[in-house]
Amino acid sequence: MVEQRTENPRVTGSSPVPGIPSFLTGTRLLGVFFLSLDTDLIKVIVGEAVSAELSPLSHLHKLDINDIIIDIIIYCVPLLIYTIREVLSMKENSFYAMLSRMKYINRWGLMRNSRNENLCEHSLEVAFIAHALGLINNRYFGGDIDPERLAVLAMFHDTTEIITGDMPTPVKYHSSVIRSAYSEVEKIARDELLKGLPEKLRDDYSGLLLECDNEKREWQYIKAADKISAWLKCVDEKNMGNTDFADAEKTIKSVIDKMELPEVKFFMKEFAPAYGNTLDHSSGR
Repeated sequence: MVEQRTENPRVTGSSPVPGIPSFLTGTRLLGVFFLSLDTDLIKVIVGEAVSAELSPLSHLHKLDINDIIIDIIIYCVPLLIYTIREVLSMKENSFYAMLSRMKYINRWGLMRNSRNENLCEHSLEVAFIAHALGLINNRYFGGDIDPERLAVLAMFHDTTEIITGDMPTPVKYHSSVIRSAYSEVEKIARDELLKGLPEKLRDDYSGLLLECDNEKREWQYIKAADKISAWLKCVDEKNMGNTDFADAEKTIKSVIDKMELPEVKFFMKEFAPAYGNTLDHSSGR
């Protein structure tokens, strides 16, 4: 007799990446840090969740961040490991086609959005801001950084999320164990993406997809631009009457204010206020 399985309604939906179960993409990839880990390390991470009182029995009555993590621990661990190793083996010359899928990866998966923001939009805005920070560094503060390099790094800074999905910050930084494991997963995702390129091109892109030691200074500006972009998203949502981003706006603004980059302070003072203007105001009508 063939066993009939009832589909879990909480893990259904369309997947932006063909061949990958839908609940392994987007928000469901909050647990992607389990990929490629050995059994002992998985037990350590699950132990972290248990110590944080992420009990499946105590959180089944509500769908909050803890409940989502529990879903992943219960449903996703074996499939995540299988997916990255077997299903997501990139075909040669698929790299640019995979990049085009950035538009299907929505950010802020745990928040109620008035308007969804996808990874492609975010990356372009971070590129704009990073380029501006580089120019400000050179023109106003006597720097010698390459703004074009900053723009390119920013364009590619989240490309590994094509595979991993966007992991919300509260989860990513829940503990040092999870953060460390997720960093390893990012490397795996980078390597899989690079397999979609001919070997002669791989070295050209390897340093773009993840932070490299020889460009630590440049990545300071990418991270700053990333935070400014996130803050602008929060402001935009607030201006549309969405209070769900109020706490995030304050938290991110606090991080930005503590940055020791004069270019960031310059941008926030001179350019950030205009983001709240209407089209008529900005165009001088």
